[in-house]
Amino acid sequence: MSRHFDIYVINLDKDVSRLEEMTQALKPNHFTRIAGILGKDLDQGNAGGPSLDDVFYTSRFFAPRGAIGCSLSHRKALTTFLQTSKKEYALILEDDAKPTTQDYVTEVQKAIENAPKDWGIIKLDSWPRYSSTEYTTLPSLLTTAYVINRSAAKKWLEYKSVFHIDMDMWFYNIKIYTCPTIVFQQVWDEKYTSNNRSIDKVKYNPLAILCDPLDGSFLRIGNFELTIADLLVLLIVGVIYANI
Repeated sequence: MSRHFDIYVINLDKDVSRLEEMTQALKPNHFTRIAGILGKDLDQGNAGGPSLDDVFYTSRFFAPRGAIGCSLSHRKALTTFLQTSKKEYALILEDDAKPTTQDYVTEVQKAIENAPKDWGIIKLDSWPRYSSTEYTTLPSLLTTAYVINRSAAKKWLEYKSVFHIDMDMWFYNIKIYTCPTIVFQQVWDEKYTSNNRSIDKVKYNPLAILCDPLDGSFLRIGNFELTIADLLVLLIVGVIYANI
C-alpha cells in the first residue's frame, strides 16, 4: 500500500533493544531512525554538547533536562522530515510506542482522511482520552505518536522549546486534534523509562511509587530535579500547614 506519510522513530543511542523491538513492531514498513538527545547529557556550559539555541533562555536552567532532551529530539525529527522527505505528512513515534493493530498504516491513513480539514497535528495516543467517536481539540498529554503536516512542522520550528513538549505544542498556534481511535499506545514500565525519567534516581516519594507517571521530572533547580509527585506532596503539606 502506498503511504502518504514517512515514519520517524526517536530512539536514544543507548536503547538498542527498544530499536530492535520497534523494528519488529513496525514491519514490513521502513522508518527513519532519529538519534534522540539524552537529557542528562545536556550541559549549558558544555560547548561540545547539543546546541541549546532552540531552547528558551530561562528554560535552559529551570526546565528538566529530560524535557529539554525530548523537545530537541522532536525538533530534530521534524527538521529531518522537512529536509529529506517529499511526502506531505510525517508519522512521528517515540520508541516506547506500540501499535494497537498490525494494520496501523491503514489506521493512520484513515485518521488523516477523516480529520477536520484544518488539522496540523493528529495525536494517535493521548492522556486523557476524551472521546472514542469524535476528533477533539481539548488539551492532552503525551507525544508518543502523532501525524504532522509540513505546514505545522515549519510553524513548530519557529518556536523555541520552553518545557515539556506535550505542553509546549498547545501554544504553537497549530490546530491539534486527538484521533478517536488510539492507534499507538505508550508502554509504561521500568523497561521503557522515558527521556523524562532517564536521570538515575531512587524513588522515595510514595506517590511516585503508587503512580509511575507522577515520577516524571517537572522542575529543575541547579542539578536537583523535582518530580510531579514531589510538587504534589509540597502542595498537600502547604495546604495542611495553612489550615493548622
